[in-house]
Amino acid sequence: MEATLTPRSIKAFGRAIQCISRIGDEIYLNFAKDEVHLRAVNTSRSCFMAFVFRRTFFEKLKTTGIPHTSLQRGSAPPSGVGASSRQQQQQQQQQQLFTLKVLSRTLYPIFRCLINKNRPVEKCRMTVDAEEGELVFKLAYAKGITKIFKFTFQDAEYLSASYSKNLANNILVKPSVLLSTFAQFVTAVDDVQLIADERAVTISNHVD
Repeated sequence: MEATLTPRSIKAFGRAIQCISRIGDEIYLNFAKDEVHLRAVNTSRSCFMAFVFRRTFFEKLKTTGIPHTSLQRGSAPPSGVGASSRQQQQQQQQQQLFTLKVLSRTLYPIFRCLINKNRPVEKCRMTVDAEEGELVFKLAYAKGITKIFKFTFQDAEYLSASYSKNLANNILVKPSVLLSTFAQFVTAVDDVQLIADERAVTISNHVD
């Protein structure tokens, strides 16, 4: 498996890694024929997050070379996260994916540096060596400087969330508005409370 990111897509991918690292201790990477998924769930399995990057997001995406046995390891999602009423459709989707997981704390520092304006990355190449069990990131900087990061990964089962879209509450808001809203809370706050009704959305916190 090989994926190449352009400078513009590197920033978006890096921000996704930073965001999803705040959810769980492990990041699940799913590689399908025409897309790459980033998924995570928190330790209490009460919060799930996923990003999907289509083929057009990458400069190059090549998923050949993934062993067939690995594609079949996602036949059942983890307990407490994935049981769905549409199991047959979900299993077909899972069988198209090669899933691995890595520790969030290992990827986060790399992509935190990728969006540094003082040292822009010209190209990022991500490869998966299934035989060696390695996830490799090759970063190309100006003046021929190259950095290579290798991580040992574990094969994982397909990670999905079980919920009804018909019963879910949907809130649509501009990222800039949400960012400026949460910026009003101090970083030491452990949690905030969000209450939504037909008229407004209220975000609050309590400090002892």
